[in-house]
Amino acid sequence: MVDELRNNFQALQDEFEQQELQMREYAEQNRILKHKSQILLDQNEDFSKMVSELSRYYHRIKQGGEKLKEAVTILDVSDGEMEAKLTHLIQQEVRDPEVPMRTAALEKRVW
Repeated sequence: MVDELRNNFQALQDEFEQQELQMREYAEQNRILKHKSQILLDQNEDFSKMVSELSRYYHRIKQGGEKLKEAVTILDVSDGEMEAKLTHLIQQEVRDPEVPMRTAALEKRVW
């Protein structure tokens, strides 16, 4: 009976030591995981700031694009006076042989 108690005690002591080793290992793993999760939280905060800044840039670019469309619409209106001048130059081209080069240059620039 005493031998049996000694054996049980020894087995419990061995099991206790194993449990203690596992507890130390788990504590070390927990420490490592906490450290890694803190790094990830910091990175997440940095990424959130970057996304926020990129979102502001996107919004500004989108506004710029809209303003550019408005400017193109305004500038796309044909000018009757300019068309009359070009028509006059084209008619002169037919009469004056030196005018064609100037008229062609003007047409490329205006149109």
